[in-house]
Amino acid sequence: MNILNIFLGKSECLEIDEKENAIDSLNKAVDFLKNTRKDSYNWKWFAIALHHSTYSFMLLSLTKTNLSGIWKSEKRSPEGDIDVEKSELISFMEEFRRIQKLELMKHFVNSKPFKANTRHERAMRYLNDRLRNLFIHYKPVSWAIYYQCFINIVEPILEVIEFLVFESRTFFLDEEKREQIKFNIERIREICKGYKNSKECLI
Repeated sequence: MNILNIFLGKSECLEIDEKENAIDSLNKAVDFLKNTRKDSYNWKWFAIALHHSTYSFMLLSLTKTNLSGIWKSEKRSPEGDIDVEKSELISFMEEFRRIQKLELMKHFVNSKPFKANTRHERAMRYLNDRLRNLFIHYKPVSWAIYYQCFINIVEPILEVIEFLVFESRTFFLDEEKREQIKFNIERIREICKGYKNSKECLI
């Protein structure tokens, strides 16, 4: 298990692994979404957190026991192991392409790939290209976006996460973590239902 330690003092540090990283981002997505009525800027952070959680769960599903299967540029140590710090991860949309391939998801006998349709493809691309990338790499322009544009992509994105966590059988999570993820997914659905579809937003 890879642990990133960020030292805050002599005895305090933040410890993160690849599973907690994905779960934490989903938790944060809920936190931002439930506060969008108080501060509309939370839509931005919701999109970023949802993107990061989806990205992280896809990485979990694609990562093999030797840490292969997730690199665009793979570097090796003198001992022949993958050098995680020097290797470059694949992109969000490349991950989405790979989780649909049986040969790349077949970690165990009962592992299976995701069967995407055009809804999933449009939602994933919109989340990545039109929301997350523009927020992270923001240019000096004025930009208005209907709340419905965020809401329209939520269900297809949640279906991807649900499949990876509960159906793909590519990685293990204990029951407590699975229940936490299930609760947060349903919470996101409930909150989104509270917004009236007053403006049509095609993605």
